[in-house]
Amino acid sequence: MIDRPDFHLAISGKTWSTIKEHYPWLIPKLVVKGTVFARFSPDQKTQLIETLQSVGYFVAMCGDGANDCGALKTAHAGVSLSEAEASVASPFTSKQQNITCIPALIREGRCALVTNFGIFKFMSGYSLVQFFMTIILYVIYCSSRVCMGLEKNESELLN
Repeated sequence: MIDRPDFHLAISGKTWSTIKEHYPWLIPKLVVKGTVFARFSPDQKTQLIETLQSVGYFVAMCGDGANDCGALKTAHAGVSLSEAEASVASPFTSKQQNITCIPALIREGRCALVTNFGIFKFMSGYSLVQFFMTIILYVIYCSSRVCMGLEKNESELLN
């Protein structure tokens, strides 16, 4: 029944502990169907994020307190919604106390990625041009008369 596409689950921390203890093989199926995860302890939040990552999901975590620090560190993208102690644990901090900053964060992240790729391509191309110009100049120099020994040296010029 869990495999039906129209099922969504709300899982509490107590339910998570019971399933993890007695039916651990169900956990990967349940996290995929879970829509609401509520009343989790800090360790359970970290376990949930690790389980979602092991299933193949990229996980973002929004948190606003010290109990979210472990989950914020574990997630691929952790967003602290306060300027207090949780902001140290997460790579991103929002001054807004809600999750409306997430779309802007995703846009800025994608823009930064595109910019980094552009800079990488430019620097790679610039390095290749310098390398090939050095090779071309070396070949021209070596194919000149001096390298071939056709130029007269000093002792031959004096005689």
